[in-house]
Amino acid sequence: MSKDENIWQDVFHAFRCEGDVESISQYGSGHINDTFLVVTKGGNNPNYTFRCVNTNVFKNIDGLMQNIAYVTEHIQHKILNDDAYQAAQGMELIRTVDDKHYYKDKLGHIWTCYTFVPGQTHEHYHNLKLPEQAGQAFGQFICMLQDLDPNKLCESIPSFHDINLRLSQWEEAKIQADTKTIAECQAWIDFVESRLEAMQRLPAMKASAELPVRITHNDTKCNNVLFNDHDEAVCVIDLDTVMPGVIAYDFGDAIRTATTSHAEDEKDINKVKFNREAFDLFTKNYIKQIRAFATDDELLSLSNTVTYISFLLGLRFLIDHVAGDVYFKTKYRGHNLIRARNQFRFVEILEENQAWIDQVVRQYSQITEKVI
Repeated sequence: MSKDENIWQDVFHAFRCEGDVESISQYGSGHINDTFLVVTKGGNNPNYTFRCVNTNVFKNIDGLMQNIAYVTEHIQHKILNDDAYQAAQGMELIRTVDDKHYYKDKLGHIWTCYTFVPGQTHEHYHNLKLPEQAGQAFGQFICMLQDLDPNKLCESIPSFHDINLRLSQWEEAKIQADTKTIAECQAWIDFVESRLEAMQRLPAMKASAELPVRITHNDTKCNNVLFNDHDEAVCVIDLDTVMPGVIAYDFGDAIRTATTSHAEDEKDINKVKFNREAFDLFTKNYIKQIRAFATDDELLSLSNTVTYISFLLGLRFLIDHVAGDVYFKTKYRGHNLIRARNQFRFVEILEENQAWIDQVVRQYSQITEKVI
């Protein structure tokens, strides 16, 4: 979606926005949606963040936007009325002039609008204050939503963390792929198949209700926390994936980027590392926020999920590569294979550190004997 299209004036004035458009610029670096910063004229009116929603991924737009409205309105209520959260900030959804949560333009594009929150995001955490602050921000986000009913939210992306769905997609992709593509992926096919049994553990716990369903973010990577100039977390952003889930998946996804400094598509696999200090700081602050309501099983599951989410994302990248790059945005053929390889290498490193990870989680959870 180009920022230069004439349709912009219609989009802007479809929402309850103040002022007029001065400038439009691409904003953020998401794989799925296109996001734009709209600066208004005069400096006295708010600026806005507009998103053009990828309807190939988010097929239930009404459900998606009801989720976001439910959560953002609750967070705003918490900030205004609960002393524990008065220093917090949250995203504010702007409704259309006819009181809807999104606008469909004449080309069929779906648009959403939020009041712009100043700050900056990071593709990775370049100092230790950032994962420390992110742990607090993501933990507080979960905490603020614990008095909401997860049954009132839909799955905006059904079976998002379901490994069985991904394995079904994987089998289908392999059947339709040519022999050359399969051959170039053989090492990673072997990697996936050698770990399938171990990766079924957390989904089985969720299915048996050992891990309670809560409202979770489900995309807790680095660039979904907004920071100020002092590296303090301002708020959690990008709420398209907020839906019913389990805490362990949020934690594992956050660790995937909070404890690394390499780019997701780094071509030098030797640069894939695991930062123990960042893990310690993130985990300490995350658990501090959730410990009051989380069960022992939930807390102990955090150490098991760090490999699961990276494995699952690596599998998704691998599926997309084999299928011809139909889901994630890519810059070149093989881009998704590079991403998959990096995730799988990170899984190997986490496996090497598993005993230490278990110890840290138990220490901050204040659990010493229970086995999960």
